[in-house]
Amino acid sequence: MESSKGKSFHGIIEVAFNEIAIITAIHNIKSNKGSKTAGIDKIKMDKYLQTDKEMLIELITKSVKPYKAKPAKRRYIEKQNGKMRPLGIPTILDRIIQECLRIVLESIVEAKFYANSYGSRPYRAAKHAVMDIKLP
Repeated sequence: MESSKGKSFHGIIEVAFNEIAIITAIHNIKSNKGSKTAGIDKIKMDKYLQTDKEMLIELITKSVKPYKAKPAKRRYIEKQNGKMRPLGIPTILDRIIQECLRIVLESIVEAKFYANSYGSRPYRAAKHAVMDIKLP
């Protein structure tokens, strides 16, 4: 991949917000457990799923240029030890825009990582690092 060779990338916005990337992002978010939860705008994923495809893609692409994320809705969930943990719930539109960017940027950045780098990477965990350092 070009990213592993230190090449620069241009046109990331165009790649991140083409029709295929937007539809992929919507499907990724729709499959998440929290996709039924609305943000501060009170709009749920169902509204976006019921919107005409072309209108939805236009809404998302027009929201990108002046993009500024809305504040996240704050909720507290109980932990196993009885304490409360804060949870920020972004709006569905913010999730879609951020997922479009994640899809593109993750593939660029992944190519730059060392093969034996495990921190905060998809499909990698501490157990994989331990398996790498164990002697045969």
